[in-house]
Order: sequence, then structure tokens, then C-alpha cells
Amino acid sequence: ASDVAAAWSAGKIAAYTCDNKKAPLNFTTDGGSSWFPSPKLPERSTGGTVSVSCDGSRIFWVPGNVAAPVYFTTDQGNSWFKPNGLGLGAKIYANTSDPMLVYAVCSGSVYRSEDGGTNFTATGLSVADNSELVPCHDAPDGIWIRSGTSVGYSQDRAATVDYIKDVSANAIGTGAPKNEGGNAPLYIMGEVGGQGGGIYMTEDHGKHWSKLTTEKDGFGNLTPSITGDASVYGKFYFATNGRGIITGQIKT
Repeated sequence: ASDVAAAWSAGKIAAYTCDNKKAPLNFTTDGGSSWFPSPKLPERSTGGTVSVSCDGSRIFWVPGNVAAPVYFTTDQGNSWFKPNGLGLGAKIYANTSDPMLVYAVCSGSVYRSEDGGTNFTATGLSVADNSELVPCHDAPDGIWIRSGTSVGYSQDRAATVDYIKDVSANAIGTGAPKNEGGNAPLYIMGEVGGQGGGIYMTEDHGKHWSKLTTEKDGFGNLTPSITGDASVYGKFYFATNGRGIITGQIKT
């Protein structure tokens, strides 16, 4: 697969992209037990990126072409639409608690939609080309932003962001909170306060950090991808460079 995404609050609904010319975009509604190709495609292409709204009602696809538009479907691929307000090559990030709230990064700017991705407007925030957005399911207006290697938190739907000093990351992801209604932990691949590279976690929006790996773990050159489990506190998953996906679990 080139990319994969699941609905945060309806985890049995997911989608993935691949380089198969006959079936570049595939869906599941039973948690991956079976998959089916999109019945229609808005253009002939392969790969690309995919994002799914938190309730699974909308699926966004950006084909793998050099300059591809964003498309979305509300009926699992039977019909497709183009959002208004976005340029080519955008990256879509669905909110994890509100299916109508969708973010995008396009040409160094952050965009936001409050109508399920039909219309996007710029928030006024500029980010690096290799940025990453992670909406917070514990705070409807909150969103983590990685711009280059800088990590910051926005409390106003990406209108502004407060970057955290002495923290750098190549990948970020959130997971289930320790207690219901508590802060969702943020996991990063990076470095905090000169403690060396590794995987870190914060549960108070970057005020305090815990290092979850040591040099003895020997993971080496990790592929920059990490996320927390949506249901289990302290459980996280990260990609390696040729060693598959590793599951971590903090001691509680």
C-alpha cells in the first residue's frame, strides 16, 4: 500500500491506495476482513494519499500524479467531487471528532473546511512543505502541527500555533488518553532537550516529556511514521526501515 487511513470513531471503515492500475483505491467496512475497489475513479491514476472522516462518511483521495487535485466521495466511490478553494497536490487531514471539520496543507499554507471538505479557506498559517497535521480528538479546536522538524500546538483550528522550544521531530501522532476526557498523549519521533533521538511522549501539551526508547533498543534509521492506539492508553505503533511495524506499550 502507498497510504492507508481509517475512520477514528468508526474504525471498521478504512481505505488504502496502491500502485495497482486496476484498483488504486480500496475500501473496507468490516475492519479489513474484506476489501473492495472503488467502483468509480475520478481520474486514471495510482497511489497517492487518502484520508477518512472520523465517522467514515467522507473519503478524500489525492492521486499519485505530480500535480493532482483533491477528490472526495460520500458514497464509497460511486460519485466524486472536487473541493473548492484548494490547489493541486494538497494533503488532507480529517478531524478526529467532527466529521465536518477537515484540514489541508497546500503550497505551504494551512486550509480549513467546516462543511465536510466541500469548501476550504486559508487559516493564515504558513508551514514547511513537509509539514504534518494531527487533529486532537480530545479538543475539538485543537491540532498538533509539525512544520519541518518544529512541533507546535494550535488551540484555534490552525489559525495560530505555539511552537515548543527544544523539541524537534520527523513524525508525530496521538493516542488514547489515560482517563476519559483527559489529554490525548502526543508521540513523536525526534529529540527533546538534547536527550538524543528516539520516541517521546507528552501528556500536557509539551510541558513535560517521557523518553520511551533507549540507545539499547537499536532501531537505527527509522521511517518517519508514528501513531498512538485510538483505544488503548500508552500503546503506539511506529514504522522501521525494513523491519515492519513495531508496537510499543508504556508501563502503567
